[in-house]
Amino acid sequence: MEERDALVVVGTFTGMDEAAVARGALEHEGIETFLANEHLVTLVWTLSQATGGVRLSVASKDAERARKILGSAAGANAAIQDDAGGRIGADEDEPIPAADELVERAWKSSLLGFLAFPPLFHLWALWLLRRAWSEGGPRTERGRILASRALLVSACAATVFIGLYVRVFLH
Repeated sequence: MEERDALVVVGTFTGMDEAAVARGALEHEGIETFLANEHLVTLVWTLSQATGGVRLSVASKDAERARKILGSAAGANAAIQDDAGGRIGADEDEPIPAADELVERAWKSSLLGFLAFPPLFHLWALWLLRRAWSEGGPRTERGRILASRALLVSACAATVFIGLYVRVFLH
């Protein structure tokens, strides 16, 4: 890729298997790709949601063509799932607002914070919620519910953990 070509994210995946298939489809069509977070997700797959997953990027000049290729692959996958008896709802066709995706990641990070690196993931969840509100806040009912849960859990947990750390290290 030339230096003047900016990278554009054309797909985000929770696992390396999905990302590798999409990458292969694009490279088969002659589009040069880049995967962000691939090594982190390979080593510590549990952090995939908290870090935004594996992001597939291409040069800005190839972005539209790459989206069409990935879209046609997603359409074929949906047809296969439908034939296999999978449930495809009308609401799945609608794109998820960016703020709702951030809220979803915040909720998962707040839960993960109880298992690993408290209060780090709780603070991360609060930061993700701040980003979600800077993008207009959650737009769906599920997004609003998850936002309130993530805010409650992470704010309380972060306060408790920071209080414990201060008490332990100052005495």
